[in-house]
Amino acid sequence: MHIHPTPGALLNVAALASDPEVINLLTAAGLEHSPYALLLAVQLGNLPLLTAVLGAGVHPDSEGSFAEFVRFGAPMYALASACESGHLSCARALLAAGADVDKQGGWGASALVEAARMGHLECMRLLLEHNADVHARNSWRGTALMEATRAGRITCVRLLLEHRADVHARDDRGATALHFSKTTHRGDQTACTQALIAAGANVHAADHDGRTTLMYAALYGNRSIGPLLEPGADVHAADVNGFTPMLSACRHGVLQTVLLLDRHGADRHVVSADGTTALMLACMKNNGDVVQWLLDKDISEQILPQPMGQFLMHQRRPGRPPRGAAVAPRA
Repeated sequence: MHIHPTPGALLNVAALASDPEVINLLTAAGLEHSPYALLLAVQLGNLPLLTAVLGAGVHPDSEGSFAEFVRFGAPMYALASACESGHLSCARALLAAGADVDKQGGWGASALVEAARMGHLECMRLLLEHNADVHARNSWRGTALMEATRAGRITCVRLLLEHRADVHARDDRGATALHFSKTTHRGDQTACTQALIAAGANVHAADHDGRTTLMYAALYGNRSIGPLLEPGADVHAADVNGFTPMLSACRHGVLQTVLLLDRHGADRHVVSADGTTALMLACMKNNGDVVQWLLDKDISEQILPQPMGQFLMHQRRPGRPPRGAAVAPRA
């Protein structure tokens, strides 16, 4: 009886394909000739199935034609998929079969970029041993170094720097890897920042909107700005909208960052291009701790429009408990 498998049936069978008899069944049915089987094997990390598919003559760079293996209109390829999932044995088998180490798939990402994004260090080592392009870009011109830094994966960052990854490379917004070291709170962001600076990253580099890494840190509420201030990051730099690190820090209510910027001479009285002040931003976001600190520094509420001034007068009312303090019930 001739078998006419559907993608769904193939999925069900391949899930059991660690059994050699099932692999033989797939081969007899001709299913191993499908790029779908190739991609499914690597996503499942199923080396026996992958070996059978490759042994049947399917090229390791065959692209998936099913929706499951297409991202934003771009096909996925087996090597990038294996490295994204961290299936080292499958990646090794694909490279041995002649897979293109730098072939780009979904999001225009190479296998190295995908491995760096997901933090699969051993897959990265394997790819670099096969001369993967450490400078390869994805569709938004991001590099493996940027992806590893964004996720705070310090071991991956160090490996890429050992292979001379470009710390000055910029994505399509003009941001460098150093900028990405302050966009999230995942992983060891501080160590990534320090490693990049030690490798020559420029703390003064600004993206297309004029934002430096210090501004990114303030903008994303990142408290670890010491490694940027030590080499002389400019606390007075302003972006195209006139926003400085101090303004962004007050907006996000990170008092620790505000205090550190103040100690390094940042201007508390700075006004953005549209007339916004630090006190306005702190009030708009209900950042009581920052508001109180600014008021204690004698920032005049007269620069604020009503009803903002009324709010500040309430903030300064004698005996008013700090935000979050327990209030005794009325008698």
